[in-house]
Amino acid sequence: MSRCRDPAQRGTGLVDKLVRDNPNIIGVKDTIDSLAHNRSLIQAVGDRIAIFSGFDEY
Repeated sequence: MSRCRDPAQRGTGLVDKLVRDNPNIIGVKDTIDSLAHNRSLIQAVGDRIAIFSGFDEY
């Protein structure tokens, strides 16, 4: 299994696993500037937790 260090590439699966394994997680704050990633995250876990997303270049 290769390890991916880019959070944008592994984030949805990781968040999905964390949400399944930890029912006390009620939301996440994501800072990836990709609308496709945000859409994937919402599709994966958006019905179970709140998702806050923002990107700041400064």
